[in-house]
Amino acid sequence: MLVLFETPAGYSLFKVNDEKKLRKTDAEDMYEKIFSNEDKTKSFVNLLNFQPFADTADAVTAAAACIEGKVSKSLKSFLKKSTK
Repeated sequence: MLVLFETPAGYSLFKVNDEKKLRKTDAEDMYEKIFSNEDKTKSFVNLLNFQPFADTADAVTAAAACIEGKVSKSLKSFLKKSTK
């Protein structure tokens, strides 16, 4: 399973190492059981790729597309490159 995370700096794509643990973990307990410290997080997900936004305009365009439920050109390109 892959997880896409968008930050103000750019897109990150992670691979989940333990899908069973994810399914068994309640959303309310997710932070405490998986993301509360660096070691837990590293054992649960691996960073596959990161693509920074080219500039502020690119970040704003990506955020606007996300709000509108659309996939921006930069996101589409990032996903194609990352999932080959």
